[in-house]
Amino acid sequence: MKPNYKVKNWDTYARSHASVITSFQWDLYQEAVQYMVGDVVDYGCGTAKLAPILDDNQQIDSYTGVDFSPEMVKMARWIVAQLTNKAFTIKQQKIEQTTGLYSSAVSIHSYYSWINTQVVLSNIYQCLKKEGVFVLVTPNPKLDMAKLIEQSNKELLAHPDAESFRQLNFLFEKTAYARFISMDALILDCQTAGFKIIECHQRHYLGGVNFLVLRK
Repeated sequence: MKPNYKVKNWDTYARSHASVITSFQWDLYQEAVQYMVGDVVDYGCGTAKLAPILDDNQQIDSYTGVDFSPEMVKMARWIVAQLTNKAFTIKQQKIEQTTGLYSSAVSIHSYYSWINTQVVLSNIYQCLKKEGVFVLVTPNPKLDMAKLIEQSNKELLAHPDAESFRQLNFLFEKTAYARFISMDALILDCQTAGFKIIECHQRHYLGGVNFLVLRK
């Protein structure tokens, strides 16, 4: 049975999601944004952690973050309001209800909460322009949250939200484990939705996440 993710769980996570960033996250984000061009949509954007990285990128025309959690959206809207690119916006809605046409798309650590992955992937496919690129990142069964947190502890020593960040990540790992998917199964799911596989690897998070670069 797929776990039921309540909006209030994501709302609770909003503050530490916005304020904490580990070197593991930063390295992953830096690779993901390399594929973003034109009009970008960020599915399950949370607090829009990618937006500041994309703000000064001359290849980016616009950024649209999509998330269903009211608190995540509230924080994301505050973040994009601080940026120079005024074509950055946040929408509070389900991914499968998103409309529009985008040059590139990204979704980081959202897939495992989707109730019907084919419905969501099919809508993402429809919202991409021809030859559009989609970067999809999601945990696999090898994810070792305890080891990741242990290696991040020193860089977060004085951070006021570090303990909340740690506890919530342990909680999400425990809740989400049944939806952590192997690379082969994820590739098949994406191909079924019509995507072509451009690249795939497990180099981030000590091998604990699948990183896919897809093309429409």
